Formats: sequence, C-alpha cells, structure tokens
Amino acid sequence: MRIGLDFDGVIADSDMMKRRVAKERYGVDIPRSRLDKEGAVKSGLLTEESYSDVQERVYASKKYGRQTPPVKHMRQAITDLQGRGHALVIVTSRNKRKSAIAKDWLAAHGLEIPLRSVGRRKKKTSSCADLDAFVDDDLHHLLPLIGEVKRLYLFDQYGKNQAVPAGITTVAGWEQLLAAIKRSR
Repeated sequence: MRIGLDFDGVIADSDMMKRRVAKERYGVDIPRSRLDKEGAVKSGLLTEESYSDVQERVYASKKYGRQTPPVKHMRQAITDLQGRGHALVIVTSRNKRKSAIAKDWLAAHGLEIPLRSVGRRKKKTSSCADLDAFVDDDLHHLLPLIGEVKRLYLFDQYGKNQAVPAGITTVAGWEQLLAAIKRSR
C-alpha cells in the first residue's frame, strides 16, 4: 500500500514546539486545543501577527526545526509500516525552503521517507493522486481528498473531537492508525 503522511503533527510534534515558542516569545501558555490560528487568536491568547511569528519560527527556523520532538510512537510505527512493505511518502504544505528543514529533521532522526512539498494554502490533491491512503492532522486538508484517495485518516492525537464526514476515519494516534491500516488490507 502507498501511504501518504503529513509532516507537521503526524511525524514531527510541531504543536509542542508552537507551545514552547509562544511561551518563550509571548509568555503565553496555549492549550493544545487552541493551537490553531483560529483558536489562539479568537481566544485572545495571541494576535494574528504573533501567531504568524510563532508559526514562522517553528516551520522556518533551523534552530526550532532541530528541536521539534517526534510525535509519540511515530518511529516504531514507521518502522513497522516499512517492514510490512508499505511505501511511505510525506506530503506537506510546507514550501521548498521550509521542506528543507523537514528533510534535515528526517535525516537527523534516521528516517528515509520521500517528501513532496505542496506549498502553503494549496490543496494536496495532485500530490496524493497515486496514494492508497493519506494521514493528516488537519481536517481541511483531507476534505478535498474525499473520493480521490481510498482511505483517509484524521490524526487526532489530542482529541479535538471534530465532526468528521463519511470517508474519513479518525485515529487518536499512531497505535490506532496502525490498527486501522492492518484492518483495511
């Protein structure tokens, strides 16, 4: 099976790093449930400008890029999937410059997974056309893929409890994702 994976939030725990940068730069402790732009800005924790600054530092800074921790159980799950013969590819909304930081992160963690850079605010549809499954932690990236990719998984390790349409399976982390992929064969 050809499986596509988003990078931020599925492979690398960029949410953890956003929390850290927001605390360092702005003295704000943002709960995981409000780490998206809408949640952080609407709740008054950050302004649009400060949220953009946090995002830019997390995604574009080599310093923070190196320090971003892996998502829990990711390494073992990737090894398991590759060992079972699945072909993995990362499809990210990062631009080429920010993707270079992601590639460095992968190399530093001993992971050999090809990376496709889509760019910010662009649909992942054409980059996922040859995939059997795709995993993303952002529902709005999955919605355009309904009917285009056979199996879609919303990676919701922090329990955002979003309303998910038919055609998308919610998994609470790597262990549930592995189980869902094994059942789907």
